[in-house]
Amino acid sequence: MKTKDRQIGWHLFLVVVVFLLLMPIVFAISNSFKTMQEAFNTVFQVIPLHPTLENYRHVFDKLPFVIHSEYVGPGYEKPYKEANDDIRYLARTEGIFTDPVYSGKAFHGLMDLIRTGNIPKGSNVVFLHTGGATALFSEPDIIGDLNQIQA
Repeated sequence: MKTKDRQIGWHLFLVVVVFLLLMPIVFAISNSFKTMQEAFNTVFQVIPLHPTLENYRHVFDKLPFVIHSEYVGPGYEKPYKEANDDIRYLARTEGIFTDPVYSGKAFHGLMDLIRTGNIPKGSNVVFLHTGGATALFSEPDIIGDLNQIQA
């Protein structure tokens, strides 16, 4: 009987922990579909009374999103020299590792936009590292010389 009670207690504990971990995500998603008035209402409601996409329209209409597909290179999971050079540069200068599929190519695009002056000197820039750095270690052509110590 004690074992069954212990299992029930453990399961209840896990349910509470999962609820607490998911609540901020549910809150953020729920608020994204609310009007400003509803979002700042002191009474929390998970389901918006008047669902709207206005917040998403604002983001995509008012903010300058530009997609540079030229930095994909030869294709998905196909590293290329220029991106590999910037992956190594970031690893050497900042100790930050990026994968050769997403973040590495995106970082190369950022560096190229800076080098060509498309991003003006002194601009505030945010680079979103999306993870996946472990994929870097499956590419010996990229990391082969990271193991060598340069004097």
